[in-house]
Amino acid sequence: FRDAYYYLGNYNFNLDSNITFGAEYENDEMDYKKSLYRGTETVGAYFDFQNRITENLYTTFGMRFDDNEHSGNEDSHRVSFAYLTGNNNTKIYGTYGTSYRYPSLYENFQAWKESKDKGSLTAEVGKSYDIGLERSFLENKLNLDLTYFNHEYSDNLAGWKDSTSDGNSFYHNQPGLIKSEGFELSSKWLARNNLNFDLSYSLSRTYDGEDADDANNSDGNSGGTGGGAFTDTRMVRVPRHMMGLNTYYKIPNKDISFNLQTIGATNARDYGNYNSPRHGTDYADVKLPAYFVNHLTINYDTIPGYDVFFKITNLTNENYHTALHYSQPKRALGFGIKRSYD
Repeated sequence: FRDAYYYLGNYNFNLDSNITFGAEYENDEMDYKKSLYRGTETVGAYFDFQNRITENLYTTFGMRFDDNEHSGNEDSHRVSFAYLTGNNNTKIYGTYGTSYRYPSLYENFQAWKESKDKGSLTAEVGKSYDIGLERSFLENKLNLDLTYFNHEYSDNLAGWKDSTSDGNSFYHNQPGLIKSEGFELSSKWLARNNLNFDLSYSLSRTYDGEDADDANNSDGNSGGTGGGAFTDTRMVRVPRHMMGLNTYYKIPNKDISFNLQTIGATNARDYGNYNSPRHGTDYADVKLPAYFVNHLTINYDTIPGYDVFFKITNLTNENYHTALHYSQPKRALGFGIKRSYD
């Protein structure tokens, strides 16, 4: 159950500067299995100041403050900029910010933990920054956007030991550092009036200190408190390389169009299944295989006000997983009609 009240305000100083501000009150309650009632209140306030310093330079600065009844006070900050140049067809941009996540009611009161930690867990905290370049070419028919990102957080909520002599392997705030950095590339290309391509690609280098920094995993093979060897130190279910491509084509002088969505990813690390004989009697890591799938949609727009479509999901009937034992849908056919009203 959640009872919440929000206030949002905005003030324009002039045409180039304005501020958005607000306050929030939230009361979260949980009656777990109708035998364990718990609740917590959070009071927060925030502001975000936006300013155009010059004709081509835009900046923002914001802060947020929260006071949680059980997990204490936290604050976060964010600053960003965007600079336009080259006849406004090039944009350089960047952000830096801090963040936090309060434990949920289940994490704070019900998850497996020592009695002294119940109701006293604190927030996970993090910081991140990114910088990017966006550029248009060919009279805006080709747009490219490249971004470098870096994110890390600590005080993560998990269940392993802080040292080999630590008796607390229960759920609590941990000192392990979790990191991710990489590049994201997106592009839009209008090759013809009836043909365009949208491409996205991400390179993610990650480090899962929640597992790799476990004191019981000092040899890198024991698998730590949960048991089972780790395949590597990557974050689970995050492929190193991932791409997506949307191809749209409309038959000239016809009311038929095709949209092909292509998605591919390299292998990813995942936790094993304790209850599966394949993984022994622990959570030994597994690797999810790489995959490459296609989804095709055909639209027929000859009837005014109606959109008739035919969709084939997983066109080549690939067998793939994004999480262990949770297979994605095999080939499926769909047909539908959409009606639009003025």
